[in-house]
Amino acid sequence: MAIDIINELGEKTEIEPVFSQEPTTKKPIPQWIIDRKNRFYENTKKNIPQAMKELKNWCGVQCKYNPTTKHLEKPPVDCNIRPEDNKGHISYAKIDTPSTWCSFDKALAFMKEQNLDAICFALTKESNVFCIDLDKSLESIPDEKTGKSKSKASDLAWKIINTSQNTYAEISMSGKGLHVFGVKSENAQKHPLFTGETYVKSADGTLEIYDSRHFMTVTGTVWPNAKKELKEFRNDSEMLMIAHEKLKDRPMPTVYSSKSTYRYNSNGGVLTLRDVEERIERSKAAREYSNLKSGILASRGGVPDHSLSDLRICSILAWASGGDRTIVELGWQQSGLFRHNKSKNYIDRTINKALSNCHSR
Repeated sequence: MAIDIINELGEKTEIEPVFSQEPTTKKPIPQWIIDRKNRFYENTKKNIPQAMKELKNWCGVQCKYNPTTKHLEKPPVDCNIRPEDNKGHISYAKIDTPSTWCSFDKALAFMKEQNLDAICFALTKESNVFCIDLDKSLESIPDEKTGKSKSKASDLAWKIINTSQNTYAEISMSGKGLHVFGVKSENAQKHPLFTGETYVKSADGTLEIYDSRHFMTVTGTVWPNAKKELKEFRNDSEMLMIAHEKLKDRPMPTVYSSKSTYRYNSNGGVLTLRDVEERIERSKAAREYSNLKSGILASRGGVPDHSLSDLRICSILAWASGGDRTIVELGWQQSGLFRHNKSKNYIDRTINKALSNCHSR
């Protein structure tokens, strides 16, 4: 079944990356990008659920398109600091620093004023909001009658949507994914998927679940029939059961499987960054990790070296997680070392080297 979303996404069948300005070119921003940015602003303003609007968990988003990797980077922007008060530079928000977040209205106004691409919501344990991210779940197909494009959802997307009680769901920035937001009931908070620091991913990468310590970019492009409100889900809700079964399809990893992002801790629950950090705290690497996490640089020949520090924190996380790539990336991103202006190539190269070191021990 295909849903006609042409009025929301425009008439382009190929979804191109949304960004303010390619860093490698001085060409003017294409008009279709300006139009889409304005549409995101208006849709976000009127469609985001009130329960999310009331929380001061918001930041801006200024996209950066990397022409080498063809990857759209979406670093969160601190809307409390104006560029003119920061030597002309945008200040970036941090997931573990609530002082870098702000109210919905402030983030939206900052988006308009500073010509940002979107705004994002910081998922936290306290907010009790979770998000199911269905990546690459939509494909654009031509309508035989009108010739315009339609969006066809994957079978998994339909299963999640049809059991979601019409909770708030929106089309992602790329136009090829869906974000389904919900609220955990007290009962659901005990579900294996939810740990307060959840990031789990299916083997094929089409389903991810976050419930804390993660920024979700919003577009306000509501999926047809979805409500502009968050529904509360119980432990036994059909939507969560479908998601859980999808995630359980992946095999149990070997001790040093760098490909796995769905692991179990000693209690049988999903392995989290907190589990890994607790192991580090009990090891000889505890002090070094604490310093690196705080942003204190390691030195090479008495000179502080940021790249070396990046590799060191990734190596410690790789060792403590048994080579879990997702945990390594998540821990690095949430540290004071992480630099949002670094390319995906640099990030991948650093993590790959850390994992290689871990596997060679």
